[in-house]
Amino acid sequence: MPSIASKKKPITDPAVVMLAKEKYEDELLFEKHHFLMQAENIVGELVERYIASKCYATDNWAFCPKMAVQTTDFIRENEDGSFYFLNIKNRWNSENSSSKKTRELRGVDMWYRIKSNGDTNWEQFPDDSLQLSEEEFIKFCSSHMENTS
Repeated sequence: MPSIASKKKPITDPAVVMLAKEKYEDELLFEKHHFLMQAENIVGELVERYIASKCYATDNWAFCPKMAVQTTDFIRENEDGSFYFLNIKNRWNSENSSSKKTRELRGVDMWYRIKSNGDTNWEQFPDDSLQLSEEEFIKFCSSHMENTS
């Protein structure tokens, strides 16, 4: 599996740069901010990969990386032959309004890892048999970082 770390540098609004320099007098602020944004994106992908790693041990779920199926990260066949579509987010507020509208129109459910109060949401994942946990996710992230460094 290729590394998910991106070399792209976000484009910063020059007006935002000017205001932040005036208020905070910190040139490194933007580099720190870009690093954190990049880290958040990586964690989001690692959430999907962690869940996928647990799904490979079962025949219950199919992983759909990189939007193979629009707004869908995982698919499961229900007992009645219908399909259940699931979109994964790292945080409760990670979804933009157009993605939400598309997801809802397609009948895709959403699950997120971090609740608005900072607690994790693993216990609400729609498949208890995977036994997902924050402790195991952190181990998975650590292992990934060791293997890609």
